[in-house]
Amino acid sequence: MRLIGFVSILALGACYDSHPFDGVLPPRDSGIDVGPRGDGGPRVDSGPRVDSGPRVDSGPRVDSGPVVDGGPGGDRCSGGETFVWILGVIEPVGVSGRDIADGFDLDDRISSPSDPLGCFIDDLTSPDGTPGIDNQFAILLPTLEGFTGPLFEEYFELFLSGAPTVAIEARHVDDLRNDDCVDVLVHRVRYEGRGDPRFDMVNYSPGQLFRSFESFRFAEATIQRRELSARGGTYPFVIPIAGTTAVNRLRGARVRAQLAGDQLAEVMAGGSWDVDDAVESLAGAGDIPREVLRSTLESIADLDVDAATGTCEGISVGLRHLTGVDGTLR
Repeated sequence: MRLIGFVSILALGACYDSHPFDGVLPPRDSGIDVGPRGDGGPRVDSGPRVDSGPRVDSGPRVDSGPVVDGGPGGDRCSGGETFVWILGVIEPVGVSGRDIADGFDLDDRISSPSDPLGCFIDDLTSPDGTPGIDNQFAILLPTLEGFTGPLFEEYFELFLSGAPTVAIEARHVDDLRNDDCVDVLVHRVRYEGRGDPRFDMVNYSPGQLFRSFESFRFAEATIQRRELSARGGTYPFVIPIAGTTAVNRLRGARVRAQLAGDQLAEVMAGGSWDVDDAVESLAGAGDIPREVLRSTLESIADLDVDAATGTCEGISVGLRHLTGVDGTLR
């Protein structure tokens, strides 16, 4: 694929051997070096328990500006209960086998090298055989990891440093098995409880307090057969490379998660990463001329076709969070 040229330009040298993520990171005493923690960094075995249940009776207060990407009006649904889930470490989704990767069909089409609306780029296929998966980030991943090492480990370090994380709020839930009208907001949150936060492997321990400082409303959401699905929103994510933790935004985002009891599992998020934003986020990765970086990223862009130029302005991204545990927002 065209990314091979990118790898050569960046002079990564040796061939890349992908390392499958097994979905479980060993405990902190397993020998993984997570680096020093800053002041106030989390300690696994300290801090009192915050006695808060998994359900909250009202939406969180956003203390730094209004909810963004709210779409028309406010909540679409009524009644029911509100659930908040704090998401754990990101597991970047790579390609396995022959163009196999998890993600979403973000443009609702199966693109091919002859399809101008997909910028002549082949879609991927999900592990369960679903065609039309848009996730060029999975193909870009080996190049990014050539600079920083396994991004999963980088995300784990970032997580333990106490950096803001992501929470999903589902309002007006009548039934965790099937519900055709749910309101979903995605928040950027910080731990707000007493003392230091408690951790459980790759996520916070359940029942802790967080503060929302930025929120994104999704246009529609449902629960079908214990799968929460939302679409039409913005999803925040970072790429911890080159010493930066700048927040990127996925537009036209979708979220999918399995409900295991009242917790979340297999949380998948995806959306379109604007090429301009991607250039700014990756500009510090090595001594790459900005024009070369832009040209290469444009060559793998596969979403948001500009009618005037016929070029795509968005790169498809798919990310997985390992778990989502109950928390409380304020």
